[in-house]
Amino acid sequence: MKLCAVTLVLSLGIACNEAAQPATNAPGPSPTSTHTACERAWREYAAIDDFHDSYRAATPTLFECRSLDEWIAVGRATPGHSLLPARITATNICRYEEEIRSAPVCRSL
Repeated sequence: MKLCAVTLVLSLGIACNEAAQPATNAPGPSPTSTHTACERAWREYAAIDDFHDSYRAATPTLFECRSLDEWIAVGRATPGHSLLPARITATNICRYEEEIRSAPVCRSL
């Protein structure tokens, strides 16, 4: 009986010790994002729920995109937002929001 108890304790100890070992095939840290700053800004904007979605929430996209053409192309390729990525939209946002007139997209208009 003692032998069974000792064997049980040892086997549990070994099993617990092995479970604590890190897996050798565990995925490493994720590689640096291959998305541009413009793409990341559009994705973040698209992640905002429709109730809180606004033109003001889209302003980071105007700063992170380098030009109107990039802003439109990336905006159209990014699903999940309700903003129409077009020249008229950017023009209106840039016209009425004074603090973002220095954004690269606004300057490229």
